[in-house]
Amino acid sequence: MGISRAEAIERIESQRDAIREHIEKYERYVEDYDKEYALKTIRNCQGRIEHIKDRCSSELDYSYEDDWRP
Repeated sequence: MGISRAEAIERIESQRDAIREHIEKYERYVEDYDKEYALKTIRNCQGRIEHIKDRCSSELDYSYEDDWRP
């Protein structure tokens, strides 16, 4: 079942907010295990963004958060 463009945008923006937050944490963290935790969260959010885009029939804008890597 598809989702509307408005709903997809709202969901994606929520995921991008979380990604931006964890990018800041990743850059601030010193310990490797903390950095890995932030990266895991980022990857999970990126997976959700991809899933949302797949469920929406409209073209959705790209943003750097969608595939950010350190």
